[in-house]
Amino acid sequence: MYYEKKIKKNMVKKYNFLKKYKEYISFRNFDNYYEREKENKMDSIHLVYNIDVKVYDLKELIIKICDKLKWDKKRVVDFLDKMRNTNYYVNIIGLSEDNINLYFNKKIH
Repeated sequence: MYYEKKIKKNMVKKYNFLKKYKEYISFRNFDNYYEREKENKMDSIHLVYNIDVKVYDLKELIIKICDKLKWDKKRVVDFLDKMRNTNYYVNIIGLSEDNINLYFNKKIH
């Protein structure tokens, strides 16, 4: 189940699993987020972007996070490289204990 909330306090104190991301993501740059509850436990938060960020523009950030957490990055880098010249924009980034989810859409001009 998802619950939408406004960011009002220190997200890292509220959600312990975000500590690993705090070096790379400033949670105060977001206005809203969703909490995802699974089996009566908060397992992820999903930050809502209020600006247009192309999917490819997150490549450097994703690589840094993967390197720090020792996650395999090859498949995600290949995907981001394919997105280089497209008009897809991230509208939500989901963070959990062991993964990152990007939700994106295509802008039609």
